[in-house]
Amino acid sequence: LKLDVSELKIFFLTFSHIDTAWLYFNEDQVGRAISEKIKEGAIKREELFVTTKLAPVHWHVIKDTLVGCLKRLQLDYIDAVFLTWSGLLYRI
Repeated sequence: LKLDVSELKIFFLTFSHIDTAWLYFNEDQVGRAISEKIKEGAIKREELFVTTKLAPVHWHVIKDTLVGCLKRLQLDYIDAVFLTWSGLLYRI
């Protein structure tokens, strides 16, 4: 699922939990939307609860993978990280 940043703006009107994942291919789009709304003053980072997920292929390089997630999301921290394997077969 690929979304334009403008399509993500609607979520910031009502949602404070933003769920992402490497496997969803949405971290870049979500990161741009979050960054834009913070710059506009529409939200504060601490008002959001951002989560992401890591697949088993990342478990041996968790630190490097999380650094990549933070860069794509344009955040200093992620509120929760889940280790999961659902959908893995579609990515490998």
